[in-house]
Amino acid sequence: MNTKDAIQWLKQRFQKELTQGLAGTPYSIDLLVAIAYQETGYLWGPRIERLSTADLLEICVGDTIDAPSRSAFPRNKAALLAHPKGERMFAIAREALALVKKYDKGYEAAYKNPDKFCHGYGLFQYDLQFFKDDAEFFLQKKWRNFGDCLARFIAELKAAQARQKWTAKKVLTETEQILLAVAYNAGRANPVKGLKQGYFNKVTKRFYGENIGEYFRLARAVVLGPADPTSSALPEPKDEESSEDLAGAVFLVEIRTGWLNLRDIPKSDASAEVLARLPDGQQVQCISGQSDDAWLEVETELDGVRFRGFAASRYLVRVEKALPVEAGASSGEAT
Repeated sequence: MNTKDAIQWLKQRFQKELTQGLAGTPYSIDLLVAIAYQETGYLWGPRIERLSTADLLEICVGDTIDAPSRSAFPRNKAALLAHPKGERMFAIAREALALVKKYDKGYEAAYKNPDKFCHGYGLFQYDLQFFKDDAEFFLQKKWRNFGDCLARFIAELKAAQARQKWTAKKVLTETEQILLAVAYNAGRANPVKGLKQGYFNKVTKRFYGENIGEYFRLARAVVLGPADPTSSALPEPKDEESSEDLAGAVFLVEIRTGWLNLRDIPKSDASAEVLARLPDGQQVQCISGQSDDAWLEVETELDGVRFRGFAASRYLVRVEKALPVEAGASSGEAT
């Protein structure tokens, strides 16, 4: 998936949460989408079609740079272990590194060093320096929840706005918002220097500010319509006359690649636990649900174990009667 499509997905997927979270601030959805893509887009962008939203959020970890290049807490493993609950946090940070190296080979070398661990967590890369005052965010792995990431990031933007001495500004221009992103990245931004500020990538020969400017413009071009069906937006009202009760109906999972997640509640975000992964051709029986429902409560048997939970109806095809289906294995994931 290219940059434009990834940015469009992010903006549409979290439009409700972003709109609510940014209310009363001078920050735009486009700014936050641009920063999220700059910080972790290389991890979640290429995998939107293969991983669930919850899994995409979980893999957004990174930054293994430590002393002497790092001066903030924790400068290294010893500094983290010396802090209260540091041993527990180090274990989590190593676990995070083990996870991200599966998706980015650039982390494999760091993982081989037993002293290396992740310092950045979540879409916006909330830094481990905040562990001293916000330990539970890290210990409870709250970076897997978009709302928790968003709340902390807005607080960081407000701090950057104060450093710029723009606290009194109730409205920020596009350029000011991009410079605010630079201040978030580098501490301060000099308006005279334009976008050539912030971290400089020696490979791409681009500054952090230049990247944010590009991603901001791509995000601005995305016109928001109805909320994405996988978001937490309220469902459309049902037409009761055309709705059919599907209790007892038999379905087959139909998914071109990957598998269908069977969840404990009818949601696809981090609050829903995955009970089983149903392959293409898996037979299920509806326990409750209507023909126009986005989710159906179903029951199925997989590898000799019976499961009951909720599946996205768009991946289910109704059949007239139960069939002796032999489901094949696959890789990837849906909803």
